Amino acid sequence: MTRARRVTLVGVGALAVGIGACAAGSDQDRSDINGPSAGEDGTGATSAAVNGSSFAILDVTAICTLAQTCCGPLGYTINTGVCRNLFTSLSGFQNELQDSFLIAGGPAAQVGFNATTGAACLNGIPLIGCGNISAASYKATHQACMNAANGLRAIGASCTGTVQCANGYCGGGICTPLRAVGQPCTSSAQCSYRGKAEGCDAATGTCVALRPNGDSCVSAGECASGLCDGTCASTAPTVFDAPNCAAFGGTLGPGFFFDSLTGPASPNVLSSGSCGTLISVSTNQTVSRIGVRHDPTGSQSDAGFRLTFFIFNHSNHALLYASPAIQFADDGDTWKISNAVNFTLVAGQQYDIGAVSNRLGTWPIDTVAESQNGITSLQSAPRFTQSQTVSGHVAGDCGIRLY
Repeated sequence: MTRARRVTLVGVGALAVGIGACAAGSDQDRSDINGPSAGEDGTGATSAAVNGSSFAILDVTAICTLAQTCCGPLGYTINTGVCRNLFTSLSGFQNELQDSFLIAGGPAAQVGFNATTGAACLNGIPLIGCGNISAASYKATHQACMNAANGLRAIGASCTGTVQCANGYCGGGICTPLRAVGQPCTSSAQCSYRGKAEGCDAATGTCVALRPNGDSCVSAGECASGLCDGTCASTAPTVFDAPNCAAFGGTLGPGFFFDSLTGPASPNVLSSGSCGTLISVSTNQTVSRIGVRHDPTGSQSDAGFRLTFFIFNHSNHALLYASPAIQFADDGDTWKISNAVNFTLVAGQQYDIGAVSNRLGTWPIDTVAESQNGITSLQSAPRFTQSQTVSGHVAGDCGIRLY
């Protein structure tokens, strides 16, 4: 299937769940967001919050806000300007902003805009979440984003971009009928309205139906489910991992100087509400943040869970540092990183460092001592209480990173 633009996601093999992946391709493709202001939507009503003129900036802002929500716990700060420029160039969430200068033009540009559907798009983007992505919720949001704008010109009318055509595509400056499956094509826009359904297969140069789950794919636009992770799927891992956080305009704070889980490839798992690692220090080191590897289980009334990070003096279990309870998205077995700490570990001392969760969950734990940058783990994982005490130790190192 042809793709006019594509951002590289998740390293080699590139996860293409759709955020920034797969532009459908219009013969008259443009993606600038500057255009005449208009407040009237396709229903004849007006909306001060969401209209054709404001839709583009609200759309990319919602994507970049989600990026910050998901990338923040990984230690990244998203540069909003860089992120907005990236997704503007990629035509938004999944190509809904193609010809956005015409969407902004509203009825004067022969484009209708439905404020209710536009709001559903903007409200749906945050619900994509930071963990595994559901095809059903992802596709519902994608369809709302694509259906917010629709052309008003009939087949045979002149056009500048496909979004002006009520159906068909803009070819040679004319709204042109779509081509059927099996007919020749050079872009997906020729096979389905704004690339919403059938696409153009680059290998055969013909319109093809969307692929079922299990078929191989390169981008989300090839799949009936709307998700591609090498094959079309009903769920896909998050795109908000470290490589993509960087690609989306993120910068990483100070790198970690100690990681307790660099031993066995498949550490054991401790089921508990807290865990950490006992370390000894041979060289003074200042900790700017603490990371713990944790997968929460169970349920509670809100969408996330909370972690409190600790540093205790091991010899007398005196509390030296406690963070406020920090809320995280329930994104599975990932590193959860604290806010700024600014605590100096002193040579010759031993410390119990880790976190307690307000949920039970699993914590990777290994049986190999680590020694990095003057920090050595001592194979004795502390357990903590909600009342901010050390309740005991178990054998091994739970996953901690010191930044």
